[in-house]
Amino acid sequence: MHRRGFTLIELIVAMGVVALLIGFIAPAVQAARENARRAECRSNLKQIGLALQNYDANHGMFPACGVNLVSWHVSLLPFIDQAAVYHQVDYSANEPAAAIAHVVVRPYLCVSDSAPEVFRGDIAFAATSYLGNSGAGVFARGFDGVFQHFQPVFPNQYPEGPVRLGDVTDGSSTTAAVSEVLHSVGGAPTNRLRVVWNLPASYGVNEADAFRNACMAIPPEPRIAGWKGSPIQHGWSWVQGEIGFSTYNHALAPSQPSCFNGSQVQLGIYTAASAHHGIVNTLFCDGHVQLVSPEIHRSVWEAIGTRNGSESVSP
Repeated sequence: MHRRGFTLIELIVAMGVVALLIGFIAPAVQAARENARRAECRSNLKQIGLALQNYDANHGMFPACGVNLVSWHVSLLPFIDQAAVYHQVDYSANEPAAAIAHVVVRPYLCVSDSAPEVFRGDIAFAATSYLGNSGAGVFARGFDGVFQHFQPVFPNQYPEGPVRLGDVTDGSSTTAAVSEVLHSVGGAPTNRLRVVWNLPASYGVNEADAFRNACMAIPPEPRIAGWKGSPIQHGWSWVQGEIGFSTYNHALAPSQPSCFNGSQVQLGIYTAASAHHGIVNTLFCDGHVQLVSPEIHRSVWEAIGTRNGSESVSP
C-alpha cells in the first residue's frame, strides 16, 4: 500500500500556522498571568487594609513608626497571620527587629515585581512593595498623611504621634493609606524608580516647586549620565521605620523619581510606583483598593495624600 507523507511545502505551511497561533496566544497568556499577579497584589493591599482596621479597633489608632526605628509593618504582623514572626521582635534591644530583617513576608511583596526579595550584603535585608503614606511631603506640609512617628522628627515645626481614624478629616475613602513602590535592589544605583537620587543642590522651604522639577528632570538612565544615589533606601528593609524604607509621600505623582534634599533625608521626595503597566495599586483608609494612573494630576495626588487638608477630591 502506498503511503503519502507531508511535502516540504505542507510542513512549512503547517509550521507557519502553528507559529501564527502561538503569536496570537502567547500575549493573551501573558496578559492573563499578569492579571492574576495584579489581582494577588491587590489582595495583599486589601489584607493590609483589613489589618489596619483591626489594629485601629484594638489600639484606637493606626501604627506609628520610629519606635527604635521599627516600622508600621512590624506592628501589623499579628494582624496578617504572622504572629510567629512578630514574637521574635525584642523591644528591649537597640535594634528590636534585627532578628527578622531578613524574613520575607509574602503579603508585603507584590508578585509582579521580579526584583530580588532579599539584599544579601554583610547583613541580609528583605524588601517590601508597599509603603505607608506619610503625607504630601515633609518639605511642604509636614507629616500630614496616615503614618507618623511616635517621637517627632522636627518637634518644633511638626508635632507628630499616632494617627487616629478620626484625624482623617478629609474622608477615609479619599485619603491614601498604603501604595505600591518599586523597592530598591542594592548594588550599583541604576534603575530610575528604585533609587533615591542625590540632587546637586539643596532646596529651601520656599523652593518646593524647584525641588520637584529638579527631581522630575532626572534622565531615564541616571547612572550613565553621572547621577548617584542610594540603592537601598526605598522599601528595603521593611522593618525600618524611617521615611523611604517604610513610608512614601505624595510630593510627586506615581512613577516619578525619588530624591534626597541634600543631607535632609526626611525632607526628600519618595514616590509610589509599580511593576504593573500603567497603574499603581493604592489602598485607601476605608479599606478599598483603587488603580491610580501615573497620569493623575499632581495636585489631585497631593490632596489624596493629606488626611486633613480640607481638599475635595474624587480619586
